[in-house]
Parts: sequence; C-alpha cells; structure tokens
Amino acid sequence: MKIKFLLLLLTPIILFANSMNDLKHSKEGLAIIYKKGLASIDNKDVRLAVNLLQQEVFSKSKHKINTEFSNDLNHTIQEFQKSKIDIFSLDFIYYLKNYKKINPYVGGRWVLLEKKDNKFREFYLIANKKSKINSLKDLKSKTVGLVKNDSMQELYLNTLLLEDLHTSSEKYLNKIKYYTKPSRALIKLFFNQIDACIVSKYSWNTAIELNPQLKKKLKIIKHSKDIFPPVVLTLIHKNSPYFSKLYEEFVFTSQMNVKTKEILRMYQTVQSMKLGQNDIEPILQYFDKYKKLKRKYQ
Repeated sequence: MKIKFLLLLLTPIILFANSMNDLKHSKEGLAIIYKKGLASIDNKDVRLAVNLLQQEVFSKSKHKINTEFSNDLNHTIQEFQKSKIDIFSLDFIYYLKNYKKINPYVGGRWVLLEKKDNKFREFYLIANKKSKINSLKDLKSKTVGLVKNDSMQELYLNTLLLEDLHTSSEKYLNKIKYYTKPSRALIKLFFNQIDACIVSKYSWNTAIELNPQLKKKLKIIKHSKDIFPPVVLTLIHKNSPYFSKLYEEFVFTSQMNVKTKEILRMYQTVQSMKLGQNDIEPILQYFDKYKKLKRKYQ
C-alpha cells in the first residue's frame, strides 16, 4: 500500500519527465513534493525510488527535472511565489488552507483518478445495522474508522460534527482509527470492531459488489455531495506555461502516447484530470463553511 501511494504521488512528475523527451531544446525544471499528509514512507526509501525512476526516464534524454521533498510548507510556498518552483505537489487540504497565498501563482491544477471521469468523491458515513447508531448524534464516545492519508474524510467528519452538533471529533468521539484501505475499515465495521466509518460512494459500491454480505449488515446514515477531490494535487506555476503545455499536450489528454498509458496502468490510476477554477469552487465554499463553523464553536 505504501509503495502504491508513493507511485501515485510521483506519477505526474514521472509523466512530465517522460513527455520532455520529445522536446528539441534542453530544459530543466524543479518539482517539489510537500511531504506532510502524503508520504508515510521513510525518506531514504522515497529518495531511492525517485532516483531509480529518474535514471530510467532520463537514460536516453538530454532533459532534466529535479525532484525534491520539503517539510517546510511556508518556505515552499514562498519559493513557488517567486517562480523558483515549476511543479508543486501537496495534499489538497494544504492548498485549501493556503489558497490565498498559492492560487494567484497557479497556472494549472492536476489530479490522478482511480476511477474514470470521477473528479470528485461523495462520502458515506456508515454504521452497523445491529448498532444503535442511526444519526450523527449517536456517535458520542464511539470509534470511527477513516482511510489513512485522506484529509478530505477528516474535513467531512469534522464539518458534520461542527454543523450538526457544534463540536469537534476530538471532543465528541472516543477515537478515530485509520486504515490503509476503505475495504479494511468496512470489514472492521462488519465485525463490530469499530462503530462507524467513512468511505467514498465508489469504495462502498465496489465493496458490496465484491461482498454482498456487507450491504445486509451495514447501513448508510449520512452522505455528502460529490465535491471532495482526490488527496494528491499537482500545481503548475503560471510562469511555467512551457511545462503546462507539456501536461496539456503530451500527458493529460486523450492523445497520451502508449508509454504514458502504460505508466498510468502500472501505478493503478486510470485517468488524470485538469481542474479548472469552476471545478474547485464547491470544495472552496465547503472549506470556508468549515472555517466559519470552527471559529464559532471551537
């Protein structure tokens, strides 16, 4: 699971580098990955993986992209503002938290999808039918399962609690348990090892198709609108139209070459998608609502 997540994170940069091979003139770019929320893998392993991938990509190429990892978000944002960073990958939640600082400098936003044509996710709050949990209020002092490294699930849960009960998960729940896969959380709920969990509509539908017994024992008690983006967001600086054009023409369109499609399949992603300003307005409004609720009730 950790390796899959790493590959998912690095795929936009790898594909970008691959597309550079067709250019006539040598170009060098800088890609920064802000690690918090994205990489639970040891830093040495991450760097080794990147070096091996770069060696493969550039073995017959005159082009180069330098990939670095950052633990300092403020410094990274400042460097992005100064046009010193061409490609900036981060957890979507940090883009929302720093939207006013980052967005004026963004020329393109890209996400990698595990389900075709599904830019945004709808979340379900699910409980066991035998439990006495029929509403959000019934989660008091209960244990809720979430998918590890999915900040959008935490945003949804906390906004629900603030909006409906005027409290936070830290104050209202017993604990949150994190699982590497949504299917793992559903199985734990099925066997009453947790009290509720949050999964996407796609994850729920896939799980009950593979195991119909889940639907017989579990129930949906709350669902969101389909506004939650994938966790990993890749930004291209507005002063790097050259790089943005590469994404548009060579990587993230229906004209992707065979090698690009093979890379996507290898990393278990089916499609990459560009997000326009109108696309992200619903999640921006949702996050603004969360901030207002948090200020009011915490």
